Amino acid sequence: MIGLFDSGVGGLAVLRAVRMVLPDADLTYLADQANAPYGKKSLAEVRLCADLATARLIDRGADTIVIACTHYSFLDEVIQEACGSGVTVIDPAPAVARQVTRLVDGHGSGTTRYLTTADPIRFAHQVHRLLGETVSPERVS
Repeated sequence: MIGLFDSGVGGLAVLRAVRMVLPDADLTYLADQANAPYGKKSLAEVRLCADLATARLIDRGADTIVIACTHYSFLDEVIQEACGSGVTVIDPAPAVARQVTRLVDGHGSGTTRYLTTADPIRFAHQVHRLLGETVSPERVS
């Protein structure tokens, strides 16, 4: 059985895509809405959420875990460790990057622009914590 988990409902797009390519697969989707949003949580708190989510899916028979939440892509190694060697963990982020490469002309200068609709200082701290980059986001309304 394939287990998919997300902090909310955004990962339903991943579930829909998996269902389209695997119409006969047994799927279980876990929306961890009780713990969302994750943005203000510490790394330890997010790890605990990931551990509990994967445990719930494995307890229900999952032998494959799909990270349907972009927050969890940062913890792919921790999630694999929590699941054990008998469970395959699939992080969709590399596949999305490959698809972008296939569909978009790769010309440009290699820059990344960061925008936020909220506090740019808070967002800059989150980017630094997750990516190790120092950025100056632009607030947009």
